[in-house]
Amino acid sequence: MIQAISNCYKWFAIYPVLIVTTSLAGSILILLSFIGLADFGSRTLATRWARINLRCCLIKATVTGRSNVQPGQSYVIAANHQSLIDIYLVYGFSPVEFKWVMKKELGAIPILGAACKAMGHILIDRSNPQSAISSINRASQKIKNGMSIVFFPEGTRSDDNDVLPFKKGAFRLAIELGLPILPVSLHDTGKLVPNGTVDWKPGQVSMQIHQPIATNLLTLTDLDDLKDHVRQQIVNALTHP
Repeated sequence: MIQAISNCYKWFAIYPVLIVTTSLAGSILILLSFIGLADFGSRTLATRWARINLRCCLIKATVTGRSNVQPGQSYVIAANHQSLIDIYLVYGFSPVEFKWVMKKELGAIPILGAACKAMGHILIDRSNPQSAISSINRASQKIKNGMSIVFFPEGTRSDDNDVLPFKKGAFRLAIELGLPILPVSLHDTGKLVPNGTVDWKPGQVSMQIHQPIATNLLTLTDLDDLKDHVRQQIVNALTHP
């Protein structure tokens, strides 16, 4: 009986709300981009979209470590990735304004893809590393004056709280721009919507913002050490919350 009620709620509440809010918010965001208000739309309307959908999923979010963020500072944000609802959690509750680095396939989704492009998010071709690097380098011009950039450096969603090896792109960019890395641990999202499924259950998730790591004195010879250090910090936070 409980499973039947859960399935009914998923099909008749969660999915319809997602479709309606994405269509409405996406259309407005596209229009805002034409009059130069893409960033405004991203930090207001898109944030509300994320919070509404997370609330509809009956998932409560908490955030710790807000004090580790300095107003007006740009960061390269590196977060673990377990679930589709990571998007809601980061977009809805991050204390910084940012651009996403996301796979180019998302750009093909009607309305959502166009809205992401309009807001200036960075679509990369993961099958073409050189093209991906070029896309990120072009986008680096936007990462200033308090605008940050978010990476899921695992490159894909992980299973069962495991943190996959990190790719180098986020850390290379941070060193080249001299921007601090902001590690972020996303807790329990994979337990509520597991990777590779549309199974869902209500519950609580949290976003833990760690102290930033300065890169202005680092060189590319420090790249692997930086990458491994950030990954280990996130792993430790997930295994010893």
